[in-house]
Amino acid sequence: MQSHNKQSKHIKDSKGINKQHTDINTEQDEFIKQINDLEVELRKEQSKCKDIQENLRISQVHMVKKEQYFKKTLNELEEKLRGRVWNTETGLSVQTSKNMEKIQDIHSEIMERLEVVQHKTLQILVDQEKEIIKEYRETFLNVEADVGNMRTHSLPKIKSPELKEQNLWKSMTQYSQNIKKAEKLNERLTEKNMNLKLDVAEQIKLNETMKKDIDNLKLKNWQLRSSLINTKTQVSMPNISAKKSYFSQTARILGNSDLEKLKQEILEYRKLVKQQKNAIFDLQEAQIELKFLLKQAMQDINNKLKSGNEKEIEKLIEKTKVVGRMYDIAFPVKNNKNRQTINSRSNKFDEIESTLEVMQNLYEKYEKHLKNPNE
Repeated sequence: MQSHNKQSKHIKDSKGINKQHTDINTEQDEFIKQINDLEVELRKEQSKCKDIQENLRISQVHMVKKEQYFKKTLNELEEKLRGRVWNTETGLSVQTSKNMEKIQDIHSEIMERLEVVQHKTLQILVDQEKEIIKEYRETFLNVEADVGNMRTHSLPKIKSPELKEQNLWKSMTQYSQNIKKAEKLNERLTEKNMNLKLDVAEQIKLNETMKKDIDNLKLKNWQLRSSLINTKTQVSMPNISAKKSYFSQTARILGNSDLEKLKQEILEYRKLVKQQKNAIFDLQEAQIELKFLLKQAMQDINNKLKSGNEKEIEKLIEKTKVVGRMYDIAFPVKNNKNRQTINSRSNKFDEIESTLEVMQNLYEKYEKHLKNPNE
């Protein structure tokens, strides 16, 4: 009778164990399916980010070419005006001076708008870096608190006081190593902040040079107007009736065709600036969305780790490595010190990506602790 009861009890225990294994397998299949969906979405977002970066680079090069073309156009117009000074009279001199004032106003307006766009872009990047640093510090403190709680819960279960003392020493050394790593990370972030301040100083210098160029244009305009006034009294004008038609034609050509062409180019330049701003905002939104998805995946993995057995923990740790590789692919670190000022904004995005990699290193530390909680 007793042997029969033991056999029935053994059969019930084996059924319960088989049921637990099937539940774990179904849970693992669902999690693998979620990882595959995340990989597909990651590839899509990565291709979008590459396209946006390429379009941004092309638009920046195009903007520099347009600015050079504007300067060349201004020089050509000044040369045309100098060549026609000797064939002018009162009406033509007034018209050319007005045209020069219009060109100067348009040029100064372009420079002011460009300065505003550069200042706002730098401000956005500085604010974004501050938010990332703040988020990193908060996550570091949260993970540190979780590690401390796990140690307080796991250490009292050790019966031997010698083992407990050894584990305490190990945890103290690990904690000191983590502090040193955190200090190194803080030094890296401060260095990046200093580089960003240097970039802002370079932008201020560029703005000062632009203002000097505008002052030089004003001086040239004043000299041209004075030369026009002098030539009005010196140049003799035979056959005035025949020359009036020529003067009116040249005034119309300079006042209509060249100015309309310049206005059209200015409109295209403004469109390019708007496209650049939209590309920057699209890239930021894509990075924020991708970062949220990866953090959500890491949070799901950590929740599973807290409630799983040893075999399931080993499998879930492999999944965290997969998510970590996905994170590295999405936000690579680019070290290139010899970039031109045209690509300064893309450099800021590289710095943001390296800061996100620091957060990934923090997740790897947490993974190591979950694998060996007694260290």
